[in-house]
Amino acid sequence: MTEQAARARLQDIAREHLEGKVHYEILIRTGDPSEEILRAAEDFAVDSVVMATHGRTEPGHFLLGSVAERVVRESSRPVLTMREPAP
Repeated sequence: MTEQAARARLQDIAREHLEGKVHYEILIRTGDPSEEILRAAEDFAVDSVVMATHGRTEPGHFLLGSVAERVVRESSRPVLTMREPAP
């Protein structure tokens, strides 16, 4: 997926779920996901980080995926993880 396609998809999702309810800004970065999330949290001086997790069960990632787990461990800000409901 190109950056332009990703931005368009995120704008569609935001319009559907967020428009008129909360202030949001779409930010797309490339690189290691956990590093970029941690860097963005610092760059924007956010109050907290909210992220979805797959809730994988591989060894070492019993409750959280590796990205969420690293963000939880290394963030200087509170992190709320949310698991997507089962279909």
